[in-house]
Amino acid sequence: MDSRTLLLALLPIAGALRPVEDEVRPVRTDPDPVYFEDVVLPMLDTTCGTSGCHGGPGAGRLILERPDFLGSRSREVFARNLDSVLRFVEFGKPMESRLILKPLSRRDGGLPHSGKTYDFRKRSEQYRILDDWIRGVELQDVPPVADAGDDVRAKVSQVLRLDGGRSRDRRDRPLTWSWSIASRPEGSAPRLKEADTASPTFVADRVGAYQMTLVVSNGEVESPPSTMTVEVDDLPFVLLPAEGAAERDGFAVVDDPAATGGRALRVSRQVETEDAVATFPITLPAPGPYRVFARIDAAADATAPLRFRFDDGPEATLEPTPTGGYRFVPIAAAATSTALPEAGGDVVSGSAAVRGGRLEMDGGAARPARLTYGVGRGRGAVRAEVVFGDPPPAGLHAARVEVVFDWRDHEDHRFAGLELGRSRAVVGRVRGGAREVLAERRLPLRPGVAVRLDVEFRDDRAYLLFGEEAPLEARLDGPVGFGEVGVLATAPVSIDDLSLEVEGIAPLALDFSVDGAPEGWLAAGEHRLTVRTDGDDAPRIDELLVARADFDGQVDDRTRRAVRALHLDLLGRPPTTIELLTAAGMPHEQLVRRLVGSLEFYEAWYENELYDFLLLDNFRPKTPEMDALPARLANGQTTLRDAIQQIVISQAFNARNPGNDTFVSVVLEQLLGIVVQDDVRTLEAGKKMYDGHEVRLFGAKGRSQSDLVHLVLAHEGFFPFLLARYHARIFPAPARDDELEAWSARLRDDPRAFEAIVEQWFTSAAYREALATLRPKTDAMWIRSLYVDLLERRPSFQEFRNFRNALQALADSTPLRSVLAKVMLDSGTVALPPEAGLDADTFVEEQFRRFLGRGPTADERAAFVAALAEPACTPATLIHAIVGSAEYQHY
Repeated sequence: MDSRTLLLALLPIAGALRPVEDEVRPVRTDPDPVYFEDVVLPMLDTTCGTSGCHGGPGAGRLILERPDFLGSRSREVFARNLDSVLRFVEFGKPMESRLILKPLSRRDGGLPHSGKTYDFRKRSEQYRILDDWIRGVELQDVPPVADAGDDVRAKVSQVLRLDGGRSRDRRDRPLTWSWSIASRPEGSAPRLKEADTASPTFVADRVGAYQMTLVVSNGEVESPPSTMTVEVDDLPFVLLPAEGAAERDGFAVVDDPAATGGRALRVSRQVETEDAVATFPITLPAPGPYRVFARIDAAADATAPLRFRFDDGPEATLEPTPTGGYRFVPIAAAATSTALPEAGGDVVSGSAAVRGGRLEMDGGAARPARLTYGVGRGRGAVRAEVVFGDPPPAGLHAARVEVVFDWRDHEDHRFAGLELGRSRAVVGRVRGGAREVLAERRLPLRPGVAVRLDVEFRDDRAYLLFGEEAPLEARLDGPVGFGEVGVLATAPVSIDDLSLEVEGIAPLALDFSVDGAPEGWLAAGEHRLTVRTDGDDAPRIDELLVARADFDGQVDDRTRRAVRALHLDLLGRPPTTIELLTAAGMPHEQLVRRLVGSLEFYEAWYENELYDFLLLDNFRPKTPEMDALPARLANGQTTLRDAIQQIVISQAFNARNPGNDTFVSVVLEQLLGIVVQDDVRTLEAGKKMYDGHEVRLFGAKGRSQSDLVHLVLAHEGFFPFLLARYHARIFPAPARDDELEAWSARLRDDPRAFEAIVEQWFTSAAYREALATLRPKTDAMWIRSLYVDLLERRPSFQEFRNFRNALQALADSTPLRSVLAKVMLDSGTVALPPEAGLDADTFVEEQFRRFLGRGPTADERAAFVAALAEPACTPATLIHAIVGSAEYQHY
């Protein structure tokens, strides 16, 4: 934007200015800092604030610090710029102020200007702005700035303290707060207390998205609304931002651009006699053994250990070793039980313990919890009676509880049991690790109710009797015998009673009166995590992850690439480290179900729609209702058709498409795919309807702009065009007409069927085929990839907007992508390891997997290791080579 364009844009603001002496208010004794921030400084940025003029040392005594590489200034930088400019101002005396005299033309009485980059006349807008500011003109009706805080994740019933404390009044007047809930899951009745304070408490009662809105007032003017989202999930881990500590004694939250969200926790004072302590409240979704991962930055001089404790349990110590930037580090692995006291059974894998009068089992799909009993050799029938606790099993994986028998090396066995995630009884077998269901039946499974399973074998057949239901029959390969009998679970499961009996052998039962919880076992619900250190040189803390003890980092390359592609397709970005590790433990179908319909899924959909409609920058809708659209979609409170209608009838859309010709053309082209140049009759009818004339369009009458939008959205071509456009973002080959019609018919019958249709796409053979070919990343995908891969976080809207606008300035953005990547790597915000003592081979391996989802080839490894041995090559150089490669531009 050139100076003339900027000044024209400022005219409406300048028109709202009035001299102070016209107001009944205190007379100013210095220039208005708000006027400086909104009007003067942007003008200086486009004139004398550039490098080589007044943008750095050697440019004279007026030094203007430029915005950072993201285009923003901190409050500290703004204050320094104001102080620097005020040295050249004589308040109330424009023609004695060098801020005007130096750039003013000598014909109007200006002083010699050595830079000679520009000058202006007294009749210019630049002169008027500076003259008004120095004379004491101030902006009127300046609204305060609301800041609802960062988005957070939570658990059901967790007490959250929202944070609107960063809200401010730009004239330092006292504020009042008003919080409200713009969107909530269907049927939810959350508790929001102290909504008229900066930090209210909030308790969610259902899984889903809660859109919170904050408006602050200075007594005269209200702020524009600020929104944040509380996403309540059922994942079996909890991520705690360091700034979310409930109590901090000796720790302080500090700005740190390399930390997630730009803030970290560090020791704030000299620790001598008393330790620095920070306390985090935490709500665990299920019982089980847990351990802590800390995302810390241990600088080279960090020597003091960090100590972690749950409630009043034993401490686990993290001794700092330099990591060269923020990384997740495991603190201590919780011990798991190897045998159940008084039970006579063995925990083969996963974890199991008798606690609080019930059996708690916790396992995953790849590593189920297996509790087995040796019974000798037997034949005939197995009887199991299981009483499940309340609440029902929950967690990452659809829960299975099975009675297993004829166990041979834990790889070849038969099973009969229940799949709680699918509410069915099954009989099947496992061979070589592959699980095969031979017979199944859907069943209503409820917690707190006894489930009795009788399995009988006759020659080559198995019969499963579930309660009073008819037997479920399955053919086996030959007769079976018993060596061991046991129970298997693939999720956190509570069992109130359990007995296993083999025909002719004494029954085996657990003694639930024995409480034998292993170390590290925590009950579901509220806990307290304490971090303590006795030295002021302890590592900085960014985030704390509390995860199940079987959480590990074993992700093969095939899974890594598939998970990255799925996140990019559905969310427009790759997964974070934690999301990758979490997703790797899920079946593909379950991961698709978790992502499709999530809040971020609809946020990505919304951003794509705004981009298609060119509702960017000043044309972006900014109302709370529009901000809440993704949350309302995720909560099932609105449909895609209604959401698009809300976009199209918004003031932002009207401002972007003024007049009947533009509005009607865009609506017909973007919602139905009609080329208006080829269908002039439809265009003309739509224009007349827009102007208020009653006309017939698509077989129905209308006479308003609203009628036009309604008729277009009701047209039979709307759903096929909408689905085809979304499908084309993912699949190289277009969808067939018969497929589009079938999907569209499904949407017409059920307006909320979009998620089920998308799930079908992403679990299809066509999607597996699409994964075999690298597809180019859009600019939006690439920007978000860079932030997630380099900083472990999504970009803020402003960060994303700045990068997107820079890339869209070129027809081919590829060269600029490489430049922007280098700018970010050189910005000091990216965690980089120290060069001294760097294990080059391991580093190269990690970076290839981190950015490309695969390990390096032998030639790549050799070339990169050799390059790192060169003095001019740093870790940042190697990373830049990878993210600047053609492969990173694809996925």
